[in-house]
Amino acid sequence: MRNMIIGWPRLGKQLAVIVLDVALTTVATWIAFSLRLDYLHWPTDAQWWAYALTPALAIPIFVRFGLYRAIFRYTGMDALMAIVKAVMLYGAILFAILLWQRWPGVPRSMGVLQPLVFLLLVAGSRMLARAWLSRAGRHGLEYEGRLLIYGAGESGVQTAAAIGNAHQYKLLGFVDDDPRKTGRSINGAVVYPASKISELVRNRGVTDILLALPSVSRARRNTIIESLRSVPVHIRTLPGISDLTSGRITVRDFKELDVEDLLGRDPVIPDPSIATRSTTDRVVLVTGAGGSIGSELCRQIAL
Repeated sequence: MRNMIIGWPRLGKQLAVIVLDVALTTVATWIAFSLRLDYLHWPTDAQWWAYALTPALAIPIFVRFGLYRAIFRYTGMDALMAIVKAVMLYGAILFAILLWQRWPGVPRSMGVLQPLVFLLLVAGSRMLARAWLSRAGRHGLEYEGRLLIYGAGESGVQTAAAIGNAHQYKLLGFVDDDPRKTGRSINGAVVYPASKISELVRNRGVTDILLALPSVSRARRNTIIESLRSVPVHIRTLPGISDLTSGRITVRDFKELDVEDLLGRDPVIPDPSIATRSTTDRVVLVTGAGGSIGSELCRQIAL
């Protein structure tokens, strides 16, 4: 059913959300009346005007704020803030109209209480829809990898969000050296200490570890990489902080480990004159040429 709804034409989706919001305004009005009057309310006389007014105000304001252009599966803080602003404007206009009309049986406090209830219902409906629709297509999905993210900082959290949206990878948790973070949960993913990595790989089938540590020193990065050398997983690393200019991180930003990541020092630019003096007009045999150092030597000699 999720995939069927996702496949609806855009206009059909927008009409469905408008109908939902009309229903939510009605429910919010009924709840607000019942809370204010302290009994289960049934509208009479002029109270029907309040029921008619709320959707007539809310829908045009929501259209003006672009709420029906949003994609529920990717609802985030920006969309929620737009909802808050739209409901605040709606509440201000509703309160002014109730003060002006003074319909009998309609308390002026409805202009405050009803928008608050309405905000909770609208925001809640969007978040529930996001959670439900984002599961579309996951049943029977073959993940490309089962990941741990090393680093529970901002970069790690952004990476986890990208993994959640892509649905190609299964995030099994975070790893962090900060004892204040271990044992906690970030968006449902547990933060483990580094000492648990081997156990997680063995028991949970971890295939990849992403090093989301763009700001750590080279020495610290090398120490972490060295500690993972014996673990049978694919390791990828996030570039340095100076290389990240977009502010948003995706799995594609991670690169394979480079020979420079394995150095115990800062890299030194090769001096061609040294190799030239030693190899010009000579037959050179490089032993271990299949390794990272030997292959780099072959490349430098051939230049």
